[in-house]
Amino acid sequence: MKSTLFLLTFVCLLVTNAELWSQRSFLDLLNGYETWDNHAIAPTPDQGFLIANDLKFPPQDWEKHGFYISKYDSCGVISWARAYGSPDFALYFTDLKELSGGDVVAMGQTGFDDLFLMRINAGGEVVSMLTFDTSNGDQNYNVDVHDGKIMVFGSYYAENGAHNYLLMINETGQINWAKSYHRRRGSGAATFSSDGNTICVNGNLIYLVDEAGNLVWSRELSQLSAEDANISRPVESGNGYVLAVRNPESEAQYLFKLDQTGEVEWQSEQVPSGFLASSIDRLSDGNLVMVNALPLEAESNYGGAPFMIECSPDGEILAQFSFDLGDIGRFTAPICRTGDQRSVTVMGSYYDQGNYDYVIRLKPGEALSCAGYDYTDRLPEKVPMDIQTVMGTATNLSFTSTDTVTVDVLDLDLFAEHVCETEVDQATLEYEARIQCTDTLHFQPPLENATYLWEDGSTVSNRILQAPGQYFLQATTCRTEFDISIDLQQGLCPCNYYIPNAFSPNSDGVNDVFQAYATCEFRSYELQIFNRWGELLYQSSIPEQGWDGHSRGQVVSQGVYTYSLRYSWEVTPGVIQDKLQVGTVALIR
Repeated sequence: MKSTLFLLTFVCLLVTNAELWSQRSFLDLLNGYETWDNHAIAPTPDQGFLIANDLKFPPQDWEKHGFYISKYDSCGVISWARAYGSPDFALYFTDLKELSGGDVVAMGQTGFDDLFLMRINAGGEVVSMLTFDTSNGDQNYNVDVHDGKIMVFGSYYAENGAHNYLLMINETGQINWAKSYHRRRGSGAATFSSDGNTICVNGNLIYLVDEAGNLVWSRELSQLSAEDANISRPVESGNGYVLAVRNPESEAQYLFKLDQTGEVEWQSEQVPSGFLASSIDRLSDGNLVMVNALPLEAESNYGGAPFMIECSPDGEILAQFSFDLGDIGRFTAPICRTGDQRSVTVMGSYYDQGNYDYVIRLKPGEALSCAGYDYTDRLPEKVPMDIQTVMGTATNLSFTSTDTVTVDVLDLDLFAEHVCETEVDQATLEYEARIQCTDTLHFQPPLENATYLWEDGSTVSNRILQAPGQYFLQATTCRTEFDISIDLQQGLCPCNYYIPNAFSPNSDGVNDVFQAYATCEFRSYELQIFNRWGELLYQSSIPEQGWDGHSRGQVVSQGVYTYSLRYSWEVTPGVIQDKLQVGTVALIR
């Protein structure tokens, strides 16, 4: 019988308290195709992400306006890039959002002022294409997804002017409901909250809509005109909503939080910025991150490098980070999306004889090899906020949809110029696990998205290891190399036993004797039987000799009796383990 247990220990080169993050940090310039400023980012289930933007010029032989989507893998390498368009009309892209199953939806307007919703799978193939129409001037600000519902926020033209709308669709494209709200005041954005409500921004107006489309409350930032209001897409944080807004007098950005009733809970210090609107998101640890661009250099085509600030959930600025990008170009319009382990992806535009995209992937506080640095530049004065209640109504709105649009897809040769990236470094993973009673171990890879090299040249990740023995391998991720030592040692293994809870000593050859059965060889053995008054009725030191229901030559009556089993076994050569087991057994006549 095998009676072994093994201890698995990983020993690596360098001890670190930081969380392991297998992805590469980098800054890429995508200078192959000119674009506009409609950037979007969507994470993918494999720890990669998608980026998207409007193309400034139709590619190749296309006559109509289109957009592109590109997939970055978990190591920050472009897997594919494709352009999407239609021969029927222009497609003006606005937003991209991930669905629960790994597909994404791309949203925008057509050249006929309708809305389009394109569903795309993980490989970049078009799954479906729908258009929606309610007026002669339908526009889309953004799209969001929650619990199988797709929310589209934008504006449409009515007889009394342009108004905001919310359009709720399920993931198959069927319309659940659509409603009209306040007059259009300017640009806007909306976000689902975890309870299914929607928080909307329209110019200097912020309002909350419940799951059924009813208007809950509306608040106006009266210190700002509708034209001067540059408010970010809201982000849910705790029991409220955080937004970034520009102070036009100081040309700076600050964050503020509204509670669930629309009252101001806090506001942060101001940070000088060069771009009108900021983008914010919530990190995996609950902190907040905001991105914008530094003020442009006077009379220069260069400057406006992107910056990032990290705030606590109560609005305290914890750190500021920026990038010294020299004379690469003029940087504008950054947006951000957060990922696992405090990671952030930033996308924006830079101008260098044309408007192109850039992508940054990093963790706050992590300096890239050529670009990242800490800086401090903030205005401690708080901006007086004047929040006023505004009345409004929600009215039903009718949209029609079609699925007859032709979509063209074209592979793009999207070249990424790596301005800087982190070097592969060394780190430590310490891992322990106890493996019960076997002489083999099924090795499971401890790191996602890693390649493995064993000392015998094998590159498989899952492997059956024989014990006892030592094994060595290297695990390499996008950013870290690990030297792993696996030491399989013999250790303690329990002796599994079985004791019946009843027996019937009636000489029929079935369950006539009460005794213990074990998977190990007993080194010592003592079985005792007691009646309910504690009187010893039976005792044996021979495992094969069980109790037949007699005591001192007399038949014992039917009933419940107590047993005590004390035994020992050899766990490893020369090492003995003792155990005592007490229980009851029913004697049935």
